[in-house]
Amino acid sequence: MNTRLAIGMRTLVLALAALGFSGCANTPPYDYTNYRAHPPRSILVLPPLNESTSVQGTYSYMSTVTWPIAELGYYVFPVAVVDQFLKENGMPTPGEMHQVPLNKVAEITGADAVMFITLDQYGSKYHVINSATVVQLSARLTGCCKTG
Repeated sequence: MNTRLAIGMRTLVLALAALGFSGCANTPPYDYTNYRAHPPRSILVLPPLNESTSVQGTYSYMSTVTWPIAELGYYVFPVAVVDQFLKENGMPTPGEMHQVPLNKVAEITGADAVMFITLDQYGSKYHVINSATVVQLSARLTGCCKTG
């Protein structure tokens, strides 16, 4: 009986070791050489696409996203001005604003980069005793192609 227990323990230890080593897969780091060669000085943040169930998610999140970027030393175009400007020029929704050509953005605003944000989840989840506020998003910073 003791040999069965010893064999079972060894098998368990080997299985746990194999499981532990299989979780150590490394992903290659992102290559930032292009970003470091041409760092942006000004960033235009477009209103986020709202994939969440919260109706007010787009503008509630947009009011908070620019402050940390500006604190890092970048010039961030005023979000209310950008939003109104794009609405007055025929792009009333964030989906249409995300389709604007980057060279046109650079030509009109002079921005070095544009940040595209998609809100995946936004809002509060209520449990029996407490609640949790969840904000999940994906963002992409894309450089503009300046002409001239």
